[in-house]
Amino acid sequence: MVSFDDVKIIGLTTTLIDYKLAFAINEKLGIRLVRYKDILSYDENPYPFFHYDCGENDNAYNLISINENGKNWIKFPIQTDFLFVIRNFITEDALNEKIAAIRSIPYISYAYEIDLNSNDDIGEVLECIELHEMNIFSGND
Repeated sequence: MVSFDDVKIIGLTTTLIDYKLAFAINEKLGIRLVRYKDILSYDENPYPFFHYDCGENDNAYNLISINENGKNWIKFPIQTDFLFVIRNFITEDALNEKIAAIRSIPYISYAYEIDLNSNDDIGEVLECIELHEMNIFSGND
């Protein structure tokens, strides 16, 4: 299983479609999320996948739809349409600033930090992200 060390996930509830949400996040956070081939869940359902890596020893970001074509990859008590994953160390203040910036995007109904220990399926998602990235960046996908 993928280690949860230095991983933060922000759950997003929105009516925005994936590329408009990625564009808005890029504008608010000053990053460059790029869409790659859809990520497949273990049951082979495709979900839009975006990635941006700030470089070695800095943060890497993913935006993943988890509610696509009426199929939910993972369920939370709160309606959640996307996961914004931040890897590598981030201070609580910096995380809270990013959440506040995301909340200021029009059509974001809710943005919240997901407790990684509260959902058993989150490990599956993180594993799929890791495998997907390995395939993309090794040229196997």
